Amino acid sequence: MGEVYLPVLEALGQLCRQESGDEIVRLMGRQAPTWLIEMPGLVGDKELEAIRRRAQGATRERMLRELAEFLEILTANTPLVLVIEDLQWSDLSTLDLISVLAQRRGRAHLIIVGTYRPADAIINRHPVRALKQELQVRGSCHELALGSLTSKEVKEYLAARFGTQPTSAAIASLIHHATEGNPLFIVNVVDYWVSQGILAQRNGQWELTIFAARERLSLPESLRHMIEKQLERITPEERRVLETASVVGREFSIAIVAAVLGEKRSAVEQWCEELSERGQFVHLHGTEILPDQIMTSRYRFVHALYQQVFYERIAEVRRMGLHRQLSQWLETIYGGRKEETL
Repeated sequence: MGEVYLPVLEALGQLCRQESGDEIVRLMGRQAPTWLIEMPGLVGDKELEAIRRRAQGATRERMLRELAEFLEILTANTPLVLVIEDLQWSDLSTLDLISVLAQRRGRAHLIIVGTYRPADAIINRHPVRALKQELQVRGSCHELALGSLTSKEVKEYLAARFGTQPTSAAIASLIHHATEGNPLFIVNVVDYWVSQGILAQRNGQWELTIFAARERLSLPESLRHMIEKQLERITPEERRVLETASVVGREFSIAIVAAVLGEKRSAVEQWCEELSERGQFVHLHGTEILPDQIMTSRYRFVHALYQQVFYERIAEVRRMGLHRQLSQWLETIYGGRKEETL
């Protein structure tokens, strides 16, 4: 976890350096001196020393109360939006502050917008999820799950990123297809294509410089490293399941993965269920009934890039063996019906 109150101190520092910042600094000196001490660059040496004497012996509770009262006075006439990103990495003190501000009875024209990645919070057992649930029960917060961007929204992103230089709808559609609208993937793919000269400016317009059909699944190293980092957080059993599933395809049934692995279906089901609940790599995608009348769950990789990374991790000899086992299972279970979905 990061430095205590770091995102809040950064936000306050930005607020104090804007056009009317001097008035805000004076107000903070009166109402929240313990916070001003943490930003010594905003005041002179003599004033800072006087503030330190006033704040001597301050407790954590006093700091929380001071900032809450400061924000109530500050926002009495002017609304304020405090944005804190990546709460899944935040320190516990920042979460305590959010809790205090959200549950305070005093009226403040303040909105706190916090972003977090649920999967990382679950894996790291970060208390941000518990805080979110507590505030939801009290009616003090609303959770908005962010979905994927549409092709039109990708075009709007490109227009905002490249300024007035237009980009074609075809390029936006191609990027949307390659990333499936995942905002993080979009940024990384565009960065990669620009750095490689695949996407370049010509005659005032951004264009693809080469035939890009083969680039649709081109995986930037930045994304590969990010996915590889996520791989470190799963168990060896889960990794084996996902590697085997990547051979089957974007979608796969528990039955076929268990058969190829030589594992019990119940064990494979549990591993995939836990991955899905944590929001890692796969999600439940319905059920199917096999020719032997046994019902089995189906899962799907959240993104094709995840399937690609797992597939490429498998050594060639082992990959060939998995394909052979897959073919044998299909022949056994489906017989003359091999054209059916896996």
